[in-house]
Amino acid sequence: MLHKGQIIQIPQNSAIYQKEEPPFKTLKEELLWKYHQYQYTLFDGFLLDGHDGLENYQYGQRRGIIKRGTKEPLYVIGKDYKNQRLYVGGGTNHPGLWRDFLVFKTDQINWVKDYKKLEPEIKANGIKVDYKPDNDTGNLSAVLILIEDMVFLKFKEPVYIGLQDQSGTIYGENEVLLRILR
Repeated sequence: MLHKGQIIQIPQNSAIYQKEEPPFKTLKEELLWKYHQYQYTLFDGFLLDGHDGLENYQYGQRRGIIKRGTKEPLYVIGKDYKNQRLYVGGGTNHPGLWRDFLVFKTDQINWVKDYKKLEPEIKANGIKVDYKPDNDTGNLSAVLILIEDMVFLKFKEPVYIGLQDQSGTIYGENEVLLRILR
């Protein structure tokens, strides 16, 4: 069942993107801080329009967001299922479109290799992996770390937020570790 909700535009110069990163003692601290930084609220932007269900939208999507024109093309940069809010940003250089991490719930993960022997290292410091999105030809180097019920991929360089809604394969030492399911 689709639930109607609000479309909120987050400006490029929002205070969310101006926060200074504190010093982090661990990769876990850094990833959790960044993850919570991108949990947008109604008060971070302004109301643009309504939508007919978050299920109709993917991260990075441009087409079909609102019916009227805007100064810059809008892209999906966030979803709030609890409050049925879709967050969008204007322009291809919007900071919400580019992140140096992706996060997936553990129920979106299918472990191909028994990860129990790797689990302590994955939870403590993470392991180096290669991530290959299904509709992309190249691999992206990352660190895989498990935090609570979330699997994080931390990249050296920012990646396009559209990868958040794609299936993909994660390799460790040239063998498949897991699949991300959509």
